[in-house]
Amino acid sequence: MALGVARTKLLAIFFGRSGLGLLGLLQSAVATGTLIVGLGIDGVGARELARAQSETPERVPLIRAGLSKGVLFISSVGAILAAPILVVVVYRLGYHEEALWAPLLSIGVVAGVMSANGRAALAGHALVGGIARSSIFGAAFALFLVSVTFWMPMGPALTFAALSLPLAQWALTASVLRGLPRIPAVSVRVAVRESLALARMASVFAVAGIVPVLSQFLVRMLVGAKLGAEQLGLFQASLALTTTAVGVLAASMGPSLLPRLAAQAENHAQFNDTLVSQVTSYLAIFAPILLTLEVVPDLVVRILYSADFTPAADQLSWQMVGEVVRLPNWAMATALTAQRRGGSYLIVESVSLMVTIVLVSIAASLGSLPLMGCALSVASIIQFFVLSRMMTATGFRWPTRVRVEIVVLMAVSIGLSFAVPHFLAARVMGAVVAIAAGIRAARMILRSRQAGA
Repeated sequence: MALGVARTKLLAIFFGRSGLGLLGLLQSAVATGTLIVGLGIDGVGARELARAQSETPERVPLIRAGLSKGVLFISSVGAILAAPILVVVVYRLGYHEEALWAPLLSIGVVAGVMSANGRAALAGHALVGGIARSSIFGAAFALFLVSVTFWMPMGPALTFAALSLPLAQWALTASVLRGLPRIPAVSVRVAVRESLALARMASVFAVAGIVPVLSQFLVRMLVGAKLGAEQLGLFQASLALTTTAVGVLAASMGPSLLPRLAAQAENHAQFNDTLVSQVTSYLAIFAPILLTLEVVPDLVVRILYSADFTPAADQLSWQMVGEVVRLPNWAMATALTAQRRGGSYLIVESVSLMVTIVLVSIAASLGSLPLMGCALSVASIIQFFVLSRMMTATGFRWPTRVRVEIVVLMAVSIGLSFAVPHFLAARVMGAVVAIAAGIRAARMILRSRQAGA
């Protein structure tokens, strides 16, 4: 998280508001292309690899080859086809000089696909430590690559900055994968066939996985078209902070969650306990982060970006309300994936896409950053209710204590969003609650370590 924040700080200093807004668009385009070209193979691959080790060991080399050789071939072909589309998109957005460098974004697409499938292989072998090392050193390498952009002209600098993270993650994930057990050689043709077989299993989930990333891309395009590059930069600044805070927690919990839920899919009691404990842990760890951002959003923005980005604090404060349920939403979507309920997952993501675009469009038309934060929060909350309803059909119920904790965190967040800009006492009280939440999270982590969890 610290390395991600440092990288964002450098980018904000170098590119400013308008540059950071365009960079967010380029990164979103790479992320969207990565999911489309990746065909959802990584999610299914981790699940199938985990199962194959206990049920059909002879399939392990085939799946491993599909996640490496096969995916490299497929993603390279897809990236070549995607390059002209990326050029057209960037050009139509009005960034004519940057469009000349847009074909290079296809390299980031391949790197993103390969790093995702490399992490899937590590997750399938339950090597969470390897994923942690690749994430940490990958973030450090990405920070170094971003520093190189300071000596580049603006056009190539933006493109290279958008490529820095996927390239760094690919390089470090590849180095960690060298520690996996060796497998018999598999031809490229067989590997591609295995990749396509995994893609067929993942077809519905692949489409559903594209929807939220596509939603982020469309929302950024919408804000840029309605409010211009400066406001888009502020919008991107708030999104980047929340994505870093929640994304790091998801990345730390995610590699082990899908294999565990997939293995427990037939044992409903154990399945439900795993999901609840994961979300309970997240809420405890996220609470002090949430409250700190709510107490001093303006200070956080000035420190992590610059004084020029201070208006983004208004959006950040209201956007954090919906972030309370962001990872519970992700955990429930993972549970649907483990249960192979792709149709339900697709419905949820489609509803979320439509709601997000409609609400952000209204807020952007009114030109209000706080309203855009509210719009994103409302979309997340609606998604939580829809996902919870889907999970009810499987016999799952959120325990009362989890519901109460979610409601309390949201209520406190809303109260701080109203009061902090006007009352010093609200900052003081919020800071006390944030410290108490931090102590609670630390004690919970310590108890888990002592119990060997």
